[in-house]
Amino acid sequence: MELARQTHFRGYYLLNADIINLASSATGDFAFSAESGTVWMYESAWYDSGQLVPDQVTPASDELPIVDGTASAGISTSYSRGDHVHPQQLTYDNDITATKFIKTGGTATQILLANGDTTTIDSKISRQYNASAGGWIRLCNFPAGASVGSPFIEFKIYSAYNAVQTIKLVPYYTVNGINTVYGIFTAPVKVSSYYDIEQGVNQLFHNHSGSGTSAIYSAYVRLESAGTVTIVVSDQSTYYTNRITEILTQDVVQGVANGTQIPITYDLANGGIINNMIQANGKQVKQMIGH
Repeated sequence: MELARQTHFRGYYLLNADIINLASSATGDFAFSAESGTVWMYESAWYDSGQLVPDQVTPASDELPIVDGTASAGISTSYSRGDHVHPQQLTYDNDITATKFIKTGGTATQILLANGDTTTIDSKISRQYNASAGGWIRLCNFPAGASVGSPFIEFKIYSAYNAVQTIKLVPYYTVNGINTVYGIFTAPVKVSSYYDIEQGVNQLFHNHSGSGTSAIYSAYVRLESAGTVTIVVSDQSTYYTNRITEILTQDVVQGVANGTQIPITYDLANGGIINNMIQANGKQVKQMIGH
């Protein structure tokens, strides 16, 4: 009986005319009118039954029911029909704020990714890039800040021919904003005799937008135009983690704004020779110059 009542209830309306003009009415339908304060019923046409609207359904206002609107939990300016449906799949063009997102069957150690996949908290962030056309990859952003406290992040860059490169970055935060970004950038394990990097990345630099406490810094690497590379976040400090954002989220781009380059470091595994210079310890140098 109650289900039948809910099915035929058409809502609460401000004017009698609003009820009379309801579309797709059926025998047994009924509605409440704020104008007359009575229950209207339908039997081939709408008529005023003369019954008073029950006190327990008196609305907070006499507005028309909201079709496409919003309301807070426990608060509404009007009533909706019993057969209304809440959307299950929503699409947003702008940023949204939520207290949490839940994936059915997920666990407390999983992170929900934007594409619906999950990864575990202890899994390393990684991404593969197509380097056939060269270009630039943004490693991460360092957002604006106005206090001391510098985080740390390390990337490993893998390619099919040159094994691995390492990048370590530390943004220098002050009370006046980010001052600069310090970094260590190593060449691949394998390089040519003239120290050319034929696979992997050959430049690292940072640029920024804004100034002072509004400055936002970004770190980029330049791809060599061959094959693919995989970049992995191999280490990251547990302090000030909110000061490293947008990690490996951008696709390869063909141009970026100018910035400050962090020089590359070659290892000394090539017979102790780097850029045609001989490595020697202090004792040997003294003997060579006669001391």
